[in-house]
Amino acid sequence: MRRLYFHHYLAVPVLVLAAAVLQETPPPPSTRSPSRTVRAPLVVDLAGPLVWSSCAFGHPTFPCGSAECHAAGGFCWHQQGRPWQQDYGAGAEVDGGDHDCACTARACDPVTRDRCAPGDLTTFAMSANATDGRNALYPAPFQAVGACAPDQLLRSRSLPAGAAGVAGFGRAPLSLPAQLAARLGCGYYLPVEAISVSWPNWNAPTARAALPPGALELDAVTGRGGVALSTVQRYTAMRPDVYRAFVRAFNETIGTPGYVKPMPAVAPFELCFDTFSLRHVRVLGWDVPSIRLELGAGASMDWTVASGNSMVQAADRTLCLAVIEMGPGAAAPAVVIGGYQVEDNLLVFDMDKEVLHFSGLLWGSGASCSGFNFTAPQ
Repeated sequence: MRRLYFHHYLAVPVLVLAAAVLQETPPPPSTRSPSRTVRAPLVVDLAGPLVWSSCAFGHPTFPCGSAECHAAGGFCWHQQGRPWQQDYGAGAEVDGGDHDCACTARACDPVTRDRCAPGDLTTFAMSANATDGRNALYPAPFQAVGACAPDQLLRSRSLPAGAAGVAGFGRAPLSLPAQLAARLGCGYYLPVEAISVSWPNWNAPTARAALPPGALELDAVTGRGGVALSTVQRYTAMRPDVYRAFVRAFNETIGTPGYVKPMPAVAPFELCFDTFSLRHVRVLGWDVPSIRLELGAGASMDWTVASGNSMVQAADRTLCLAVIEMGPGAAAPAVVIGGYQVEDNLLVFDMDKEVLHFSGLLWGSGASCSGFNFTAPQ
């Protein structure tokens, strides 16, 4: 019985925030008073599904059919066709406009849980300090979706004096951690430091993609850059500056023997080759250069992408490199590793230790993911 070896690496450390939460509530455009900033703490509710706080006059709302309303479990408030007016604290009141189409969410007391009140689903301007574990480093502002809290809920005896509301930290789409992860992250990031191409069967020298300095680095504040895994993206996509450097390295390597014949591009792929000029390998697919993601952050080994994950049969006699170029407006990340590149790879996410174990292409061990029984016993 062949043994399967797993390599692993550490996940990129997440951006750690510490606060004092700043809520900024500018007045509506129709007023002439200067905007005002309200600094007040929020109570952290580890099981809470939502952020809620007092709202300013003229606060924005979400329509009932919006994705945010669905995520909040919201509903429409109808009062016999009449506009609904509600005191939201901080001297604010919903204007007399038609709110029949505005999404309403439920803000609940984090202690009693049975004391809830409806309020408009809105957005809050918030800020927290980034920290290295010892010191506050810089403010990290962000927008959060939450519910307006009526004044009677804010005056609840279970809330600490001076609290402006609650920050829910539960497992829910609109909890504060979930929103921050969605805005500042793009899934599970890989600590890729370089990308290289090699072809040992032809003694081709390893060609490292000549990337611009810092091309693969992740900006933990903006969420831009970095290399992310995706099960939604079909094929690996690279930012133009990364893609062009990678394509040059792959072309240089596959051209070493001098006999591989290029073929016209087949959308969405750019690099394609004649299968008649390539050798088919019984277990791993085609004899083509391997792609190596050189990993840092404590990785035990690099991640090698073999032909079974790097090449796709796009047409008759046409084998294409299954990597595409992002559009020019793409801001983040630098590389998104698509589902095709991790097919028949066993990935184990250890969230507690922030470690990902991966097998590499299973074909070399005579296995595939289709051989795993995913049916749970009843």
